[in-house]
Amino acid sequence: MAMQLASIPAPAEARAESRNAATEFAAALPAFDAYPDQLRELNTLAGKNDVVVARVEYRYEPLATLPIKRLVIRMNVNGQDLQQRRFLRAILNAFPNLSVTRLVYTKSTDGSSKVDQTLDIHLYYRLKAPS
Repeated sequence: MAMQLASIPAPAEARAESRNAATEFAAALPAFDAYPDQLRELNTLAGKNDVVVARVEYRYEPLATLPIKRLVIRMNVNGQDLQQRRFLRAILNAFPNLSVTRLVYTKSTDGSSKVDQTLDIHLYYRLKAPS
């Protein structure tokens, strides 16, 4: 048992490692200036997958103590079931800085394959270093 406890890093060392990992994560993100192009690409992918983005709400949130800004997007998307799945797969493959935080499917009760989807996504961006 003493051997296992000896291998656990001290709290200060663990914090320093996590800080470096967070800095490396932030450095790997696209610059904040890329968000307009990514929003256009998101719209293009919706069109290519034959879904309709009926409504979009978005807001920007800085992340405390990190040089990262998060773009929070809520979309209402309409289309057929298969088209919705293709759209979701396309955006996950297209944007490495995207995470899906909430996904709600509502199927039609009339037996059709029409689906209404509420999709909450986050896009993360690197902020410029202070001059």
